[in-house]
Order: sequence, then structure tokens, then C-alpha cells
Amino acid sequence: MSQGQQRAESANHTPQHDSQGLELPRSRLEVLLTSAKGTLGIASDVASDIPVPGLAHVFSVLEQVLKRVEKMRANKQEAKDAVSSIKALHSAVQTSANSLRSEAIRLKPSEYEAAKHTLSTSDALKDRIESLSNELNDIQHIAASLTKRRRFSKFVYTDQDADLLKQIRTRVDEARENFKLQGGIALEDLLREICYRLQRTEHDRLLRDYSNDLGKLNPADASYRSSLTDEKSRLQAGTRENILRDLTKWATEECPAHRILVLHGRAGMGKSSIIHALVRSLDERRRGVTFFFNRGVPECSDAHRVIPTIAHQLAYSQQCLVALVAEATRDHLPRSRSQALQHQLEDLVYRPLSHLPASTPPILLALDGVDECLNSQNNPVPRLLELLCGLASRLPFLRVLIATRPETYIMDTLYSFQETSQNVHIDFRDLQREPGVDEDIRVFISARVGCNILERPTRCQIIQRPATIRGLSAKRGRFALLEERPDAVERLTDLADGLFIYASTVLRFLILDKHQAVKIFDALLESQGRLGPESNRMYRRLDMLYGTILDNAFGELKAEQERMAYIHRTLCWLVLQRADGVSLDPPYITVKGLALLGIPTYITFDVLDRLRSVLEVDGEITEDTELRTCHASFPQYLSDSARCTEFAFYIEMRSGLAMMVTCLLNFIESDVVNELGDADATTRWIWRYAILAWDKHLLKAEYTTELDQALRRFAGTHLDQWLACSEPWGELEWSQYLMVDLCRGVRDWCQGNCKDQELVSILTKFIDERVEVLQDPTSDGAPKRKKGDAGDDRSCEYIAPPVNHRSSGPQLELSMYIWT
Repeated sequence: MSQGQQRAESANHTPQHDSQGLELPRSRLEVLLTSAKGTLGIASDVASDIPVPGLAHVFSVLEQVLKRVEKMRANKQEAKDAVSSIKALHSAVQTSANSLRSEAIRLKPSEYEAAKHTLSTSDALKDRIESLSNELNDIQHIAASLTKRRRFSKFVYTDQDADLLKQIRTRVDEARENFKLQGGIALEDLLREICYRLQRTEHDRLLRDYSNDLGKLNPADASYRSSLTDEKSRLQAGTRENILRDLTKWATEECPAHRILVLHGRAGMGKSSIIHALVRSLDERRRGVTFFFNRGVPECSDAHRVIPTIAHQLAYSQQCLVALVAEATRDHLPRSRSQALQHQLEDLVYRPLSHLPASTPPILLALDGVDECLNSQNNPVPRLLELLCGLASRLPFLRVLIATRPETYIMDTLYSFQETSQNVHIDFRDLQREPGVDEDIRVFISARVGCNILERPTRCQIIQRPATIRGLSAKRGRFALLEERPDAVERLTDLADGLFIYASTVLRFLILDKHQAVKIFDALLESQGRLGPESNRMYRRLDMLYGTILDNAFGELKAEQERMAYIHRTLCWLVLQRADGVSLDPPYITVKGLALLGIPTYITFDVLDRLRSVLEVDGEITEDTELRTCHASFPQYLSDSARCTEFAFYIEMRSGLAMMVTCLLNFIESDVVNELGDADATTRWIWRYAILAWDKHLLKAEYTTELDQALRRFAGTHLDQWLACSEPWGELEWSQYLMVDLCRGVRDWCQGNCKDQELVSILTKFIDERVEVLQDPTSDGAPKRKKGDAGDDRSCEYIAPPVNHRSSGPQLELSMYIWT
């Protein structure tokens, strides 16, 4: 037993007796004093175990003051008040001390010394403890005046002592309040942060040690931290509070009723923003894994990339899993380059997680936008969902959150899994039926228009907007729309019909065109009134809004055919630039890039400025500004003939790709290859895009005379170099056999689309010559041999193309074609 505990034990069991030895009843003051002395003694011992300089001194001074007060029994009420205040201050400090101790005992000896050193050099902590100590020293000085009185003089000094006791009580109360007010640098929080940093340092060391193994998982860039999720990270403060509170409770609760939660709703309702906000709010060790699917990014829409990414993120979020995931990766990958989803899950995810105790705090696995995951003939998406739901049923600490549009094949899979699995219970949350959606949208709209007007730059003189203004708000004076249409917030809320994307888009539209805001608002109300009986059709109102935005931006230009042709070409690139899984870094084409492909800079500047309300253009438009939409629903609208009924703006994929391929081939044929060494980053980006994408886009393009001519020129000048795929036309890890197979695809397209067979013959000749070269082991283009395969001219090393650059599908087919 510690000395403090012995003192407390003694104080609690030492009775007072009269002259005859009988025990006297103790007063409330005596009981209070005894309790205070005991707890302060224990506190001093606790403080000695904590690496916080000066904390033990605080408890020591409190104990000395208490001894002085104890002698003033003649002033019972004043003494009792002073003791109560001292106990309250002690309680505040003791709470911090207990929390500190609970954190300190978890530290290893080496970590304890490091924490002690850090705490001793912390200015904020030192100031807090010194401030409290100085105040207590002043109180102790006052208490020193409470000298021991002689029996005959205690009545003379009673009033004076009472005043001193009141001063002590007041100063102790002030010290306690000051200590609490400095809670922003609370002791326990500081030590907890130090402990976390020490653990993070050890975690980082493990990640470095096992980086080679973990890197082989080839994770997709799909976490909440990715720049690809920027547009999904903007949740208006004060909105979606109910659903966020429920999700946070579910994600952190030890034993929830459901380990799987499905948040579903139509596009534009804010599912992704909710998931993003939830994940950011959680402790790093609890957020576990996040995968934000993105249809426009191949690595983020491939079901077979999900599980390796989950394993990789688990290692980065849980220190105890680093070595386990690395070991699982070493055992898994040698068995096959591409394994079935079930084997991926068992080896890479379940096996490491199964080593964790059932008492492990909840770990969240969040999948957003599952409907954007490509679902091929083998139905990988339903299978992936079944496996992940089954994983949650086997691991009590796992929480699986799925956000998706209510696509039939997804919802049927989840409902069916719940019905056929005995121990799996799924909570389905329909975002459209969540209470308070309209109120959240009303708050969102009010926050944007309740301030001042943000002046829009003229098209000739574009000014820099503050980088913080992401979802534009009105600045400088009351929004004119609210002056003339006081019910605008309510009417816009009704028009949004639960769609945050509608509210966001219409506000950007109105604020950026502030001088026309009233006219646009009235037109929107009038057009919605004409929707008729089909007004409830999904996205009808959003489509009407997009049509209004386009007509307002370019309606006055429709008679200028040449200018509208350039505008249409710009819209084509906006919609189709990431078609066919083409992905580069940075991911989007820029103003300067379009200029290299034949679209004048002033045209692109003008288009971006007119469409600010639907584009990611927050500041000044420059040559480096990317063509990037705020929401996927806008390019989807432009490319859907049933939704975009204005021919001037409709983007037909086949004709749009034909235009793009023509531009790319003309760029290649311009002999820019001879200038790449001195070229700027934009030129090199366009070059990479051109050699990666032209053939893919061609296979889905329609035949045009311009495309035919561009393809003939390319075949006559550079096709042989592209087939050889040597730098700068390709990379060494590209399969040269794959290039031949891709050329065969181009030939087949020509055979089915070109008016004559001359181009088909040219391509066939190139293919035959290239195959002959590849089959000749003495040529420079011969395939590499496998080790140990000497004497067999047909054996070759399989060289996979880089991820996201070339599809892996045709490679096996080509390999069989070459060697069969």
C-alpha cells in the first residue's frame, strides 16, 4: 500500500474520544477534512507516476493549505466552504491525473522516457502547471496567516480568520476555473497525443520495413484522402446532422443491431458527401478502409482492385496488421496473378483480421458509389457485396457501410443475401425518406444566399476568387434575388425535391449570373410548371436546370455556326475525355491541351467562364485550368439523348470519339515526337494521351472522311513506330504482342467501316511484318526468353502492360494467337 493510501486509511479509521474513552460523533467539517486529506495523499502518489513536471507540487501545496484550514475549527462554516473549494480544485486536477496515468501505464519504458522528455519541454503544459502553482502559492501565503491561536485569543481573531478563509475559498475557486478554462491544452489530451505520435512513429517504421510487400498489392487511389474525391468532400455545415449522428453511433458502437448498413438514394442526394464527412470525423484507427468508386477512373471502377486496396488500407490504419497483411501478400500473389474475389478476400483480408481479438474496437469499411463499379458478364459486383457482407458476419468488430444508387442488381443482391443468411442483418436507409432532407436543403440554400453577392468576373477580365469559396456564396450586399423574390429560398427548396446537386447547381448558376438572377429564377419556376404529369420522373427537374444553364450560356451564340462548332468540340472533350478507361496523372485535359488539339484558347476560356456553375472552376481561368465538372450528372445529361433534347449541346459518343481520334492522330502526325525532349508538361501529357487512347477511342467511333484521312496519314508515317512501342511511343513493360493485337482491332474496324479496303490491306501488311519480326529470336524485337527455356523459340516472358494504360483482356488472346 502506498504512503498516501496508508495516510488515507489511518485518517478514516482514527476515532476521537472524550476523557472517559468514549468515541465522539464527528462533525460534518471533520468528515470533510478527513476525506480531503486522504484523497490528496493518494493524489500525490498518483502524480509521482506521471511524467508531468510540477504536478506533484500542485497536490503538495493543496495538502499544506488544507492543514492550515483544518486548524480554523472555530469558523466552521467558512472552513467548510474553503475545504469544499479545495476538494473541487483537487477533483479537477485529479481527473486529469487519472487520465494521464491510464495513458502512461500503456507506454513501453522507452516510450515513457520519450513522453517524459516531450512533456518537460512543452511550453503550453509548463505555462498551465506554473500558472496553477503560482496561484496556489499565493493561497498558501494567505493560509500562513491562519496562525495557531491561544485558547483565550481565538474569539478575538475569529472574524479575521473568517475573512481569510473566505479569501482562500475565493482564490481556490478562481484557480479551479482557470485550470478548467485551459482545457484546450488539457494534460491528458497532450499525453494522449504524445502516445499516439509514438505509436504512429512505430507504425511508420513498420510500413517502411514492409513497403515492398505492401506495394505489390497495387492499391487503387480510392480512399477519402484522394484528390479524386474532392467534389465529394463538401458537406454544408449544419446539414445532414441526424443521419451523421446515427452513422457515427453505429460505426463506433460495440454491439450494434446491424453490422452492415446500406445507405441508398438517387444521384445528387449527397450520399458521397455524407460518407466523406463521417469518415473524416472518425478516429484514424476506427475509420479503417474507404473505397470511393468512380466510373471515370479505371482503377476506381474495377471490382478486382477493391480487395487488394482494402488489405493495403488496413495495414495503413492498424499497426497490428502491417506484418500480417505483408505476410498474407507474400503467400497470396505467387499462386496466381489474378485470383477470384473469394480467394482474394480469404487470403488478403480475412486471414489478417482473424488474428485480432473479438474485443477489438469497431473498424469501419466504407464503400461509396458501388453503382459506379463496372459490372461485367461475370457479375463481380454482386459477388463482391456478398463476400464483404459475409466478412462482417464473421468478424464482430467489422462495420460495413455501403452507399449506392438503388440499382436493381445491387439491391436484389443485398436483400437476397439477408434472406438466405441466418446471422446477417442489414440496415437499409433510404436517404430520400430520411427526415429533415428539405430542411437541410433550406439550410444549405440560406447559407449560400444569406450573405452578400459575389461579383462575377467579366469574360474579358477574369479575377481571382478566394480559394476558400468552393460552394459559392453571395458577398457584398444583400442578394438581389431575395430583395425582389423574398420567397426564393422556399421555392428553390421545393424545386430541389430532395436533390442537393440541384440546389448546389442552381445556386452557382444564380450567384454567378447575379444580374440575371431574378429573370433566371422566374424562368425556372415557369418551366417547372410546364412539366405536366411526368414531373415526378427521376432527374426531370435537374435536366430542366441543365438545359436552362446551357441556353443561358450559349443561346445568343446559336446562329454563329463556326463558334458553336468549337463549343461543341469542347463539350465533347469535357464528356468523353476519360472514356474507355484512359487515365493519366493529372487526370483531366487543360485549356492549353485543347489548344494543342485545335481548339483556340479564347474559345475554351469563354466556355469555362460561361459554365462556371457546373464546372470545377474556383478561381482565375488560366491555360492550366482543367476541364472538370462538379458532378457526374452533367456529362451524363449531355450524352443522353432522352435527357438532352437540344441538338446543339447533345454529345453523341460515336461522332464525338471520331472527332477526338482525328485530333489525336493529327497531333501525332505533326511530328511533335521530334520535339518531345524540350516539350513542356502539357505537350508531353497530350502525347501520352494520344498514343494510349487513339486506338481505343477508334473502336467505338463512327466513320468520317476526316478520320479516314488522318488514319491513312498516320499509317504512312508512324504506325510502325507505334507498333514497336519503343520510347517515346511506348514503354518497355508494354507487351509488343498486345500492340499487334490492338492493331488487328483497328484493322477490323476499318474493314467494317471504311468505304474501300486499301487501308485494311495496309494494316494487314504491317501486322504480318510485325508478327514475323516478333517470332524471329535474332531480331531486336524478339520476345524475351524465360530462364531455363533454352532451345524453345516459342517460349517468351509475359510482360504485362502498366496498370490503367492498356487493357489486360486482349493479352491472353494475342498470346494464343501468336503461338498456337
